[in-house]
Amino acid sequence: MIDIERIYTYFSEIDQQTQIINEILLTNDEQLLQNKVQLNALKYSIIVTAEVIGNTLQHILAKKYKIAIDGYQSLISKSTQQGILPDSLYQRLKPFFDFRNILVHRYWKIDDSTFLINLRPGVKDLTEFKNVIQKCIGDSYNQESNNL
Repeated sequence: MIDIERIYTYFSEIDQQTQIINEILLTNDEQLLQNKVQLNALKYSIIVTAEVIGNTLQHILAKKYKIAIDGYQSLISKSTQQGILPDSLYQRLKPFFDFRNILVHRYWKIDDSTFLINLRPGVKDLTEFKNVIQKCIGDSYNQESNNL
């Protein structure tokens, strides 16, 4: 059974990180590129958000579909295969997870300009993710209620 309270705790964290990201992005790119503290804060928020999105998807896959996951790419791929994420959102979130892996594992240096260019339009995908999950857990909640 999906733990709705857990999902909403994850949503709260996404909201907090999105607020931080949006506040920092009020600053223009030229100023942000000179401010390593703000850039690092953005990167940290991306890592936290990716982790929370991953936890959300993993919980739903495990509890609703009884599917185990072995990594982030498998996680979002299986989430799309199960119909949790629409393909269009999957295509936009996949680079987000790739970027998370680059940051966490420091595979190579991140170009901060490219990071900001990609981040600005991508923030809206976090709200879309929440909307998609709300529909998914709404269906799950209704199915579980009908089985009582």
